[in-house]
Amino acid sequence: MTLATSPIEMASLSRSRPRIAWTLGVVGCVVAAHWYASTLPPDQPSPWVLASHLFALVLLGGLLWIGGALGVRILRLVGLGRELGLETMLFALGLGLGGVAYLVLAWGFLGLLYLWALALLLAILAVALRAELAELVAAVPTWGRAWAAERRRLRTEPILGLVLPLSVVIVVMLTLLALAPPTGYDAMLYHLAGPREFLELGRFVAWPELQQANMPFTVEMLFLLGLAFGSDELSNVLHLTFAVLTALAAYSLGKRTYGPRVGLFAGSIVLSSPSLGFYAPIANIDYGWAYFDFLAVYAFLVWMQDRAERWLVLAGLAGGLSLGSKYLGVLTCAGIGLGIVVEVTRSGRRDLVRLVRLAALFAVPAALVAAPWYVKNWLWLGSPVWPFLRPEGGTELGDYFFSQMNRGRTPIDLLLLPLK
Repeated sequence: MTLATSPIEMASLSRSRPRIAWTLGVVGCVVAAHWYASTLPPDQPSPWVLASHLFALVLLGGLLWIGGALGVRILRLVGLGRELGLETMLFALGLGLGGVAYLVLAWGFLGLLYLWALALLLAILAVALRAELAELVAAVPTWGRAWAAERRRLRTEPILGLVLPLSVVIVVMLTLLALAPPTGYDAMLYHLAGPREFLELGRFVAWPELQQANMPFTVEMLFLLGLAFGSDELSNVLHLTFAVLTALAAYSLGKRTYGPRVGLFAGSIVLSSPSLGFYAPIANIDYGWAYFDFLAVYAFLVWMQDRAERWLVLAGLAGGLSLGSKYLGVLTCAGIGLGIVVEVTRSGRRDLVRLVRLAALFAVPAALVAAPWYVKNWLWLGSPVWPFLRPEGGTELGDYFFSQMNRGRTPIDLLLLPLK
């Protein structure tokens, strides 16, 4: 019996219908207020701007809800995610948000980057994932009790007891910064400019004036959703969310491996990083890439502990999302591949067939997830990792792009790159 047809769950949903109606009413008011605020002159100070901030947070909540539900569905296909604990939700959000980004990419290849088409995509996902969406709502009280229990436990710790309140203060302060209009250099140059151009064209294309927009763009596909619905602030708060999720992942891995104290210490290191206050609340993609990267390492380390091969598949899926966000993801994937070789060798059984099978469990999912970006570059620009490893006689479009790159081509020019 599925959750959607369970009598207990149906009764619970019946009792919650008034709350759902109130929630939908509040969301409708926020959307209407945001629409009115968007009609005001941009240089006119107005308290209605608060509605736009709330609208960005509503969009973020909806995206995390749908992404989490999609991720739970994916995890259960792999054989994981039966309990909706912190570890499950961290992987579910990573895989689910990545899945939403790839669906937006598919919509772009089909020439459907329009508001109505993207709204239809999200509606289709909501209907298809209605059981998982309801399950996530039902799990919220359990998460609240777990949070309260952790707070009570930490009150007995003289120093670690400060971790949670200080973490909340940091996140709240950074959220206020993230709700400001995007101003970051990279954000304005291509992280947001690229998706905006794709929206204007209604499709995903090679774009001469935005060289970086021709590289892996997974996180930017999520930014595109915010821009389509009229919120450039979503990109800021989403990037901050990736940073917070990375800190939670560090906590979860530390707790699983060495206990809650080490977990808190690991999470605190991420949240106290000097770069967090500068990079997290702006529309960059680095924390999104770091989140996918860390999940790949996390899953690999869990496989090393319990040898359940489904964790290697999970590591491959997360590694593919890392490769789909930045070329640098290849370093982590190569490291995990080397780790598989070392682990098989250490076991004392030099079984080549087993090594190939384990490597394939990681490499095949990673390659399949990353493939759309690299195949696109190969077909459009003549190199899967454009502008690197460009073969002579590449496509005419690739030749034009390469000629516009702001760097020299001689060995001296390459040596001087760090100084330029």
